[in-house]
Amino acid sequence: MPLITAFRSRQKKIKTATSCIFLLFSISFCNGQNSFSLKVKVSNMPYAKLYLTSIYGHQQRIVDSAAINKEGIFQLALPGLSKGEGLGLYRIVLGKTAKATFKNEEAQSFAIILNHENTVLSTNFNAPTDSMQVIEGAENKLYYAYLKKKKLCNQKLDLLDQMFRFYPEKDSFYTEIQKQYNNLQTEFTSYTANLIQHYPQSYVARLVKAEQYPFLDASLTEALRLKELKNNFFKSSDFQDTLLLYSNVLSDKILTYINLYRNEYFTEQQQTDEFIRAVNHLMTIAQTGQSKVMRYTLEYITAGFNEIKQEAVLAYIADTYITASSCVVEDERLKNIFRKTADYKRTAIGATAPQIEVLEAPSGSSEGEGKESVNLQVLWPVSVSEKKMPGSASYTVIVFWASWCPHCTAEVPKIKNVMEDFLKKYPDRRMAAIFISLDNEEKPWKDFIEKNELSGFIHICEFKGWNGQIARDYNVYATPALFLLDRHKKIIAKPENAEQLMNSMSTIPYSGQ
Repeated sequence: MPLITAFRSRQKKIKTATSCIFLLFSISFCNGQNSFSLKVKVSNMPYAKLYLTSIYGHQQRIVDSAAINKEGIFQLALPGLSKGEGLGLYRIVLGKTAKATFKNEEAQSFAIILNHENTVLSTNFNAPTDSMQVIEGAENKLYYAYLKKKKLCNQKLDLLDQMFRFYPEKDSFYTEIQKQYNNLQTEFTSYTANLIQHYPQSYVARLVKAEQYPFLDASLTEALRLKELKNNFFKSSDFQDTLLLYSNVLSDKILTYINLYRNEYFTEQQQTDEFIRAVNHLMTIAQTGQSKVMRYTLEYITAGFNEIKQEAVLAYIADTYITASSCVVEDERLKNIFRKTADYKRTAIGATAPQIEVLEAPSGSSEGEGKESVNLQVLWPVSVSEKKMPGSASYTVIVFWASWCPHCTAEVPKIKNVMEDFLKKYPDRRMAAIFISLDNEEKPWKDFIEKNELSGFIHICEFKGWNGQIARDYNVYATPALFLLDRHKKIIAKPENAEQLMNSMSTIPYSGQ
């Protein structure tokens, strides 16, 4: 499954007023005295506008668009190519099918290589890649022949892989399956090697070489094949080649590699350890390459792990590959990620929970007076009528919530039930619960507590919303947010809901009073 969802330009498409059987567009550009053109015939094209996007790793950017003229031709200018620049993989975005519009899926599109030559293509809107015919243009003839060959090979390998899983090993035909699996790999490897040898200066050769995967002997067990795949995954990829950044080949391969380390049966800590192992192997290779490629690799995996909320991995990346190196992160969005990561480390699993400072306004005093500083190492009472709770507890649960948050109002009563059930099941274990509200007004906060019979727990509210000091100390940027502490006030889990809280409390060993 994807770690990062690649950027796709989602522009509104203008439908033609009449039924358009095909559209023809051309892109003209000049390089000194030489002019080049890209012409594409699109059968069954329902739109009157299309877009040309450049590719930089996982990102796409619209560089031009064109409307159909009265001759039925699209014309686009590419200033970058006129200066002898712009070599790379591009994508022509045609528009969405009715089904894609209904399901909010991606638009129809196809990839092309621009390498300073005339190109003429013919395709069908409904299947632009599979129906592609390259009439003129050496690069794209090679590229689409390669795509066709690769697709067929992968289809066969996938079918044989399924047979590996279910076909009886003792049957004589099982050996034939293994033989065919190896022969297919050898045949495709020979094909790609021949392409690279005969067209070494082509952009296609760069892409093909970078995309190659290691040979996986079918006689090996699945576990050994996976190990072989991980160890040799980037053997053919040249991290010195900055031109690979002007395609999605390197980013797609990095994404595929990271996903080799995902396992739905891992615990949170096991998955963190595996991701860190993947990062170390990848960055060891990337650091031997060109600095621009290494920087892209680092920024790409950082954005990806941020997207899937792997904060422990982000903290490791920040400490190991940012703080401890001279690498400079230029992207402002990534700078913000690392700032948040620094905050996260204060509340990472294994860290001592930050101190909480409670603001109270005793009777007869003005707001802000009567400060009482409470360290979570001193356990609190389970009754709001008491100021302090003597003794110690097996667990302390801290819940950040707000009465205006619909997820919170649905989850907080469930959290209450989990804690009450836990105490009934384990009466010898003490548990403190502190509910910290991000409400701005007193009435809705107290009304919710009363309505849901939550007065048996400690409640704190600074009436400052997201700007409250406690929320900032705990790096809370979404609610509900839960923290489970052990008797030493170490953070041992950060469950996302009541069910995860119950699982955390039931699986973590009890260390006694």
